[in-house]
Amino acid sequence: MPNFFSPTRDALYAHIKLICNLTKQKVIPKPPHPDTLTEFDSRFFNADDIGYSTGNTSCAPLIPVDEVVTFKDPKCGQKKVGKGLVNVEEFFLSYTKATLACLGIRTWAPNLEDSHHSLYNKACRQAALMTFRQAALGGAYTYMNINKKYVVDLGLLVPTYNHYVHFLVTVTSW
Repeated sequence: MPNFFSPTRDALYAHIKLICNLTKQKVIPKPPHPDTLTEFDSRFFNADDIGYSTGNTSCAPLIPVDEVVTFKDPKCGQKKVGKGLVNVEEFFLSYTKATLACLGIRTWAPNLEDSHHSLYNKACRQAALMTFRQAALGGAYTYMNINKKYVVDLGLLVPTYNHYVHFLVTVTSW
């Protein structure tokens, strides 16, 4: 890990907590609803399907955006999350909900009982990293002194995400 990656890593951790509604310390994330997994598996057959759904701006959402309940407290402004201060803007909330709606995910919740290679977990990772990049480049994590060079470095972000979500969560509470 590069020397100056730590603030960006911490911002990614804060982002994951925020989209998982885990703004309080020592809270264990809830698993995805079984219906969510069934619906997801009936719609997506490979990683290309996920990329098409999230990367195509003309693609219709699979569920209405107002069915996405990822944010319990959707107030804009500064929020304390983990070690950092996050500047949450309306665009960040809307973009995250729209991304999840394109995937048919009502509540962002990776399946910790399955491999990080599962298609559903890849979709959760892609949604988290896409929305993190958008929020970070838009200034949401400026107060955490992130290095924007690392915000677009998937070679660092993907293993950092996998380690945090699929390893640290299984041995400790978020």
